[in-house]
Amino acid sequence: MKRHPMKLLATMLGGRLAGDARAIEKAQARFSGRVSMDTRTLAAGDLFVALSTGSRDGHEFLAAAQAAGAAFAIIESAFETTYRGARITLPVVIVDDSLLALQLLAASQRDEFDGLVIGVTGSVGKTSTRDMLHTILKSRYTGRQSPANFNNSIGLPLSLLELDPGSDEFVVLEMGAGRRGDIAALCDIAQPEIGIITSVGLAHLETFGTPRDVADAKGELFESLPANGTAVFPGHDPFALVLRQKAACRTMTVGEDGVNDWVISHVRTVRDGHRFTMDGQEYLIRSVARHFVQNAGLAIAVAREIGLSGAEIADHLAAWQPVGGRCALVPHASLTILDDCYNASPSAMAAALRTLEELGEREETRTIAVIGDMAELGEISEREHRRVGQLAGGLSIDFILAIGRYADIVAKAARATNLSPHRLAVAKDVEMAWMLLECWIEEGDAILVKGSRSMGLERITERLKTCQPALRDRFHRMSA
Repeated sequence: MKRHPMKLLATMLGGRLAGDARAIEKAQARFSGRVSMDTRTLAAGDLFVALSTGSRDGHEFLAAAQAAGAAFAIIESAFETTYRGARITLPVVIVDDSLLALQLLAASQRDEFDGLVIGVTGSVGKTSTRDMLHTILKSRYTGRQSPANFNNSIGLPLSLLELDPGSDEFVVLEMGAGRRGDIAALCDIAQPEIGIITSVGLAHLETFGTPRDVADAKGELFESLPANGTAVFPGHDPFALVLRQKAACRTMTVGEDGVNDWVISHVRTVRDGHRFTMDGQEYLIRSVARHFVQNAGLAIAVAREIGLSGAEIADHLAAWQPVGGRCALVPHASLTILDDCYNASPSAMAAALRTLEELGEREETRTIAVIGDMAELGEISEREHRRVGQLAGGLSIDFILAIGRYADIVAKAARATNLSPHRLAVAKDVEMAWMLLECWIEEGDAILVKGSRSMGLERITERLKTCQPALRDRFHRMSA
């Protein structure tokens, strides 16, 4: 952000500047304009925002921020006495709520930004869609995207504060939601002009309640768009009509159904990913996951509307690679590892299992599905895990390893499909799962690791990276 005088920023935030006058003068001279809430990455001259986030309180790291060279800090009034009693010379802006102060800083940054702001949300697919769109747009324009999973009330403001209003021409912001009102609050800060809703699915039902509640929450993005904005979504989504009605601006649908404004056709699996056609242009995405084609379609449609040609988009989309943990292939000399352990919902789990089946059939190799719990499904948790077991058991997948609280439900449902007992295992935790998995793995196997982030299944993926599987000729291939 701009290097405004800190006294002016304090007034804007409804706070007051405290500290030695000479120290304030020196701090202002070296203030970088950057904002940080993490002393591990804080650079000299940064403004440190002391946030209270769950188990950690940023006010405990004021001394560390000072040692790292912070110019100023924002603290809450409740900690003013502690600040004055400590040996900290760092000038501070004292406010009632440091999170609100961070958001106000971000809103001010947005007001100074003349570039295009694109918001992306959805039950599944928002990260890959955001990343694809950024990959495409940066081929012509200077711009940014939300880093990693910076999609909440803290991450989105930090993403906006990374913008350079003088040079950046666009930003693609991911928006997550755990309850009604979350997206609306993020939109109040970001003021998006284009909104993309990738899907409405069974995610966060523990807090939302019903799929319609999810649709209403995601739809807050469309409700926030200006009259000259554009709302983009899949025309085949069960809540497509609901989403359309929430937009008081132009709408644009994308999908394989011919009634969409942008139609995806001729989808086919190739060795290096998937090829498909939109508006006469052929595209390639380097992902084994077919469901990523829809996400790519959304990104392409927006890029075309902005003014990029199909050929231009195709050249740069082909360079895109899936983000780690999201249906990404992990390099290994003798295994095919499909890392999809960042998160899980029923629709995403089903898509990943079908991707594994397709991989096995195409490569003519054995397949192993490592299935973890799907979190935050509330009252439908048992039903949806049962459905996952039924699906996995009915697909051409050689081995199923279920992990977690709902592992028995998944396994029982899979067994009911006549899956051989020796092809099925249950583990209560990652350590037990790894011991069982090691007994199965052979050279050439394709292995899917899928579950909610809370399961910590990335530990299995990390072990698979260095795993030396048994040679295929030491074991006979088990038949169904």
